[in-house]
Amino acid sequence: MGNARSAIVRFTDLAPRPWPNGRGVTRDVANRMASDGSRDWLISIAELVEDAEFSHYEGCNRILTLVGENPIDLQIDDLAPLRCNPRVPAHFPGDRPTKCKLAGGVSRAFNVIFNRARMMGAVSSLAIAGNHEAEVSRRPAAIHCAAGTVMVQGDALRPGDTLVAPQDHLFRTGEMPAALLVVDLWETG
Repeated sequence: MGNARSAIVRFTDLAPRPWPNGRGVTRDVANRMASDGSRDWLISIAELVEDAEFSHYEGCNRILTLVGENPIDLQIDDLAPLRCNPRVPAHFPGDRPTKCKLAGGVSRAFNVIFNRARMMGAVSSLAIAGNHEAEVSRRPAAIHCAAGTVMVQGDALRPGDTLVAPQDHLFRTGEMPAALLVVDLWETG
């Protein structure tokens, strides 16, 4: 990931943009482009408001983690449908035809998309009890607040906010529990 400086990206500051295929809206949180102009990785938050085909990302893998309350079903090519539940990362190729079917109403997805020829990625879910603290011992690319509020670096991380290139890895909750998504991205070669 390099020596990037830590920054909190507030969901409320993110500008919505149409999906590349025009079937939905997303907000880009962070990305890294390669020197040849191709994408190394992208972190985004997508609104899932109707059954729709997902955008095609040639040569990329995708990790989708629902941060909305409702599940979805993914139809990837002619494979059996993949049920996606809140805060459970789902890995799949971003360049295979994929259709999303809402299984319980509108939802929201936290996406990590990366070039599989150069990068690997993982997303893990971390639940923290109220009035407690937890530490992430490695150096992740980003930490997303999926639910609740945590204090980090002297500031509050609220639902939808993402800490990019975190320098401080200690998270404290108030009275209510919180859920974080920890994003790891690393080069393969």
